[in-house]
Amino acid sequence: MARSVVAACVGAALCAALAAGQETRTFDLRTTYPYRAGDRVRVVTGSKHEGLANVLHRGKPVRVENKRGGYELRYVDEVQALHPGGGVVRVQRTYERVKDWATGQEERRPRRVLLDYSGEHMRFTAQDEVPEAARELLESASKVPLSAFQHLLPPAPIVALGQRWTIPNAPAAQIFRLDPAAVVEAGSACSGRVDATRQRQGAEQVCLVFEFRLAFTRLYDITFDPPAELEVRFDMWESTDGAAPADSGTIRGTIKGTGRVPDAPKEITVQLQVTVTGTYQRELLSTAR
Repeated sequence: MARSVVAACVGAALCAALAAGQETRTFDLRTTYPYRAGDRVRVVTGSKHEGLANVLHRGKPVRVENKRGGYELRYVDEVQALHPGGGVVRVQRTYERVKDWATGQEERRPRRVLLDYSGEHMRFTAQDEVPEAARELLESASKVPLSAFQHLLPPAPIVALGQRWTIPNAPAAQIFRLDPAAVVEAGSACSGRVDATRQRQGAEQVCLVFEFRLAFTRLYDITFDPPAELEVRFDMWESTDGAAPADSGTIRGTIKGTGRVPDAPKEITVQLQVTVTGTYQRELLSTAR
C-alpha cells in the first residue's frame, strides 16, 4: 500500500512538471514595430513562375505554350508620413535593383516611386522611369483593396502557438486578383496559423503559415467547369512584441484547371498549369530615432 501511494505521488509530480513545461505560449499578432517618419527598410524579394497552356481539341493536345518569367527586386522604403494612430501612410521607395527573368534585363540605377496608403487602394506615383517588371507589380498591387490584407490575421489578436484560424475566401480571392463571385465556396478553404518560434538578432520571431485553396470558375476570359484550383502556401517569419523588422518568407503555389475561351468551338479547351516560387526578406536599415 505504501509503495502504491508513493508511486501515485511521484506520478502526480511528474505530470505537474510536464504540464508546467508545456505551458501554452500566446502572441499578439497585431503588435507591430512603431515606425517613425524617416525610418528606412530594405526589402529583397524574388519570384519565378512557369505557365503551361495546352490547347486541346476533343481532349487531345494541338498546341502547347510554355512561358517562364519572374523578377528579383531590391529596394529601400523610407517612411514619410503616418496615420495619427501610427500606421504608415506614405512611403518613398527607391529601387536599387530590378531583374526581369522574362526578358533577362536588369536595372541597377536608382528609381524612385512614391507610395500612398491613405485610401482603399495603394496608389503610386513614379518619380523616375520605373522598369517594366517593377511597374507591373505596382499596378497589380494597386488593384487589391488594402482591407483584404486585414483578414489574414485572426479576429482575436491574441493567439496560441499552433492555433489555426479561418481566412474568409472573398478577401483571399482579392489578394490573388480573382473575382470573389467566381469562387466556389464548397471547394475552397483558407487558413493561417502560428507554426513555430525562434530567436534572431536578439528578438523572438514567430512563423506564420498561410494556406490558401480556392476553387474558381473564371480567370480573365477563361471559364472553368469543373472549377480550376489555386493552392498557395506562404511561410513568414515575423518579429514579435514590436521588435525591429527582420522578416523573411517563402511562397509556393500552383494553379490548375481546364477551361474554355470565348468564341472558340466547344471541342476546343485550354488546360492551364502554373507554378510559382518566391522569397522575401525585410530588415530595418536605419531609424530616425
